[in-house]
This record gives sequence, structure tokens and C-alpha cells, in this order.
Amino acid sequence: MWLKCRPFFATLLLLFTWACQEETTVEMTPEEDGELHSILFIGNSHTDYNGGVDQQLEQLISGADSLTVGDIQREAPGGYTLMDHYRSPATQNLLGSKKWDLVVLQENTYEAYTHPQELAGSVEKFFFELFQKGTMLSFFMTWPYRDSLQMYPVLKEAYQHPSVTYYGQTIPIGIAWYEARTNQKPYDLYNEDGIHPSPAGTFFTACLFYAFLFERNPARSRYMGQEINPDLANQLKSDAWVFYLGHH
Repeated sequence: MWLKCRPFFATLLLLFTWACQEETTVEMTPEEDGELHSILFIGNSHTDYNGGVDQQLEQLISGADSLTVGDIQREAPGGYTLMDHYRSPATQNLLGSKKWDLVVLQENTYEAYTHPQELAGSVEKFFFELFQKGTMLSFFMTWPYRDSLQMYPVLKEAYQHPSVTYYGQTIPIGIAWYEARTNQKPYDLYNEDGIHPSPAGTFFTACLFYAFLFERNPARSRYMGQEINPDLANQLKSDAWVFYLGHH
């Protein structure tokens, strides 16, 4: 994904630079080798549960050969919307603390469902703040609540709408969760509250990010998740990779 999307962003950069009539050259590639070296997740409890999807992704990377990322962090207070983050000094300080290669934005699920038309505007604010720093965006599409599957088509449309994907690539986590459920996979990705991820749900989500961001099979990582047995971990890795192959 990272290498594939660079020409798209280079074109956007050129157009943006012309529009602003700037004379300076803005570097868009994260590093000369074109790899991700720093990732920041911005979201809420969906990102933060079970130790954080960022930390499980970091463990997957650490468990793989010839793949390293120097810094993966998150800012994910419970209940936060993207606009809450945009106005938050803590989030703004973290965004400004370094040049991030990739920022992953996760909107509050209920907000994305009830006000899907506002998602693009929230994303745009982060885009114009980060674009000239050479930071790219991805979007963490969350899942419908377990007992509210009517949320699914709204969330899917919101995150895949051209007004959103213009600014970066949506990682279709919610689609993978929905398909796992409708295909009656023998595991439960939901916490007991039917909203947040179980340990299996966070691990599956991390495996999906691993596949989409690095185009690698998570089965090649030695990391086996937290609070789940090895057989389940292997199945989740396999299912994440099969989903990626069918949706990238």
C-alpha cells in the first residue's frame, strides 16, 4: 500500500504546491528507502482496547524477519471523535513532536454512523495540517456494533466515499469483521459489550493493518497475540491474509 500510493500523493503535492504558489519543495516520501519508519494511531477505545492495536502491530513487526518500524504510538482516549482530537492539545503536541510517516485516523463509530457526511471534513483538517510535512494518512474503518448490523452499510460508505479516500487509503477493518461474522467464523471478535474488540478482535485488526500497510503475510510473524491460543492466532493470521488478498 505504502509504495503504491506514493505516486498518487506526489500528484496531489504538485497540485497543492501550484495552488498555494509556494516556492519551496516539499518532500513527500517518508525516507529514501520508501518504507514506513513511524506510525501514529489517532482514535478512541476501539484503537486502545487490549493494550492497543498499535502495540500489537508493533509486536507483529518485531516477530517478523527483515521488517522494522522505529516508532509506533497512539493517542486514543475513550469516546473521542476526530474533531475532539483536532482540538486536543495532547493530540496536537504529539502530531507536532516529530515528522510521522503515517497517521492512521479512526473516527468515533457512532459519530461516523450518525454523521457520515462530516467524516471528510474532519479528515481534511488533518490532511492540510500534515500534508506539507510529508505525512500520509490512512483511515481505520471500524465495525458495526454486534447488535446493530444496520450500521455496516453506512460505515462502509462513509469510509469508502471518494471525498474521504481522496486524502488517503481506507483500511477496511470493518468489512473484514463483517465478513468474518456473516461467514460464521468460529471465533468472536467482539468484547462482551458488543461494541469493543475482544483480544481476538484486536489481534485480527492488527494482522489486517500488518497485511495492508506492509503487504506481507502476518503468518510469517512469530507473534501470537495476547490472551488467545496459538491455533486461534494462526487462524486469525490466515483469515486476515486471505481477506487482504481479496480486497487490496
